[in-house]
Parts: sequence; C-alpha cells; structure tokens
Amino acid sequence: MPSISSIPSSELNNITSGAFASRIAALVEALEAHPLMNRSNPKASPKSLFWVWDFVTRTQQMLGQLDVAALQSGDMAAGEKYQDVIGRCAMSKQMIASDKGDMMLRMMCQGEQPVQFSEEVKQKARALSA
Repeated sequence: MPSISSIPSSELNNITSGAFASRIAALVEALEAHPLMNRSNPKASPKSLFWVWDFVTRTQQMLGQLDVAALQSGDMAAGEKYQDVIGRCAMSKQMIASDKGDMMLRMMCQGEQPVQFSEEVKQKARALSA
C-alpha cells in the first residue's frame, strides 16, 4: 500500500472538491435507473444488479465518512480507509465495465445470469478511476 504522503495531490483535490463523490453518485443513479432495478425493494432486483448496487452504495457511504482533514494531514487510518475506497472503485469498474465482470458476477451470484449494463453505466464505472 502506498504511504499517505504518496497520494497524488490531484487525487486529494478530487476528494476535497467533491468531484470523486459526484462520480460515485452518478454511478449509483445510473444503477438505480436500470430497468430491472426494483427501486422500492432493491433486494428484489436480480442478484447481480442488487449486489453491484449495494457494493457501490456502500463505497459511496465509505467515501462520505472519510475524514479529509485527517487524510490531508497524513493520518494512516484515514489513508487506509481512502485506499479501501479506491480499491472498491477499481472492483466496481471491473465488475461493471470489464470482460471479466460477467464471470465475477456469475460466481458471486451462484450461477445466475448477470444483468447487462448499458454503455452509460459502464462509462460511469470507468470514470471512477479517471
């Protein structure tokens, strides 16, 4: 894991400006707009869609709980939480926008055919690492 001091200032600026939170929120909104998403009871949605939505919304919550001042001051605990968020974003991108995502979701959802994500959702997932 890189040290806190090695986090690029551009990444810290994305956190402090809210740009990163906006990209995650856009992905959550796009997932919630999926035609198979049961908005009143997300657990009733197809397993793969629910699992991805749940994973991304929990990542969004983790980002919201990140102590930016502690991160900027080099606090190791804040740095570990930040790295968790970054790792979860990379995993989200892989599940949604990569060729391996189908296989990962099928394994996680006990063989259920994964839902297909629109190009818009894939672009929003790719934006998490932009």
